[in-house]
Amino acid sequence: MILLEVLETKEFYVIASHTMAVFVVCAIAIVSWKYIEGR
Repeated sequence: MILLEVLETKEFYVIASHTMAVFVVCAIAIVSWKYIEGR
């Protein structure tokens, strides 16, 4: 049971980290696009 909880926590951490990575990439892309458009 404890092992299952740890596994779920690890899985949640992986999903959260992937979601954050995608968000960061999108944010960088938007900022770069606005910067290029601004020039």
